[in-house]
Amino acid sequence: PRALCGVMRWILLTLAIAGCAGAQCPEPVAARAAPTPPAAEPERRPAPSPNPPSGSIQVHPVRLEAEPMGGGVIMILADEEGRRQLPVVIGEAEAHVIDLRMRGETFERPLTHDLLSTMIERLGARVLFVHVDKLESNVFVGSVVLWDGHDLQTFDSRTSDAVAIGLGHHAPIYVAPAVFERA
Repeated sequence: PRALCGVMRWILLTLAIAGCAGAQCPEPVAARAAPTPPAAEPERRPAPSPNPPSGSIQVHPVRLEAEPMGGGVIMILADEEGRRQLPVVIGEAEAHVIDLRMRGETFERPLTHDLLSTMIERLGARVLFVHVDKLESNVFVGSVVLWDGHDLQTFDSRTSDAVAIGLGHHAPIYVAPAVFERA
């Protein structure tokens, strides 16, 4: 071990004296350019007004009912006048969150939708609206539309998750007219 240490010292000293012996030496630390600071983020703009697809109908959840066949919970979305109602079968976990949010209550620890809402807020985004886009093979397809301070961001979502997020952010909920027609 002592002989190896001596050899290593000799090699390092020889390289230093010989100017790295023709090898490319690393440039001295002081000569390196300072790292380029990240580009300044463009100024955040205020959120635009919610602008759902043309003809969309604003709804709100009016009640949750046990599904008669025991396959979940039926969430009833209704238009402002209550003339049109849209029954959507959802899971029990989502129904629990939606029920809490409809009553303005929270669970003692953050549930998944609470965590997602907190992340959206801390990242400086705003939920503009949620939308039930279509009914495909008896499955409702939804989306959540966020404003990130610069652009609109649209995220594919299960309808129950979109409604839970919308309720948590006091965002309007819309349904495409074709969904009411098919449902």
